[in-house]
Amino acid sequence: MRAGGGLVLTTHSDLGLPTLIHTSVTIGTAHMIVCRLLEGWQVEPPSESVVAGILKRHDGNMRLMLFELYDWFEEQIAR
Repeated sequence: MRAGGGLVLTTHSDLGLPTLIHTSVTIGTAHMIVCRLLEGWQVEPPSESVVAGILKRHDGNMRLMLFELYDWFEEQIAR
């Protein structure tokens, strides 16, 4: 590595390196993203309380919440 260079990693778990920033998602932001992703589809978005429950079940992990909602979405469009 060149002098003065650096490395930034993004992870979902602690790697023992110094943390520069820890991010989290609010329920409102998570719900807004879900609604945006469903724009143009003939699917009623889940309520904010449903999104909140799924986000809580996944300890605030937005990625896992979206994976679960993908399965929900597939069920909705199959109807």
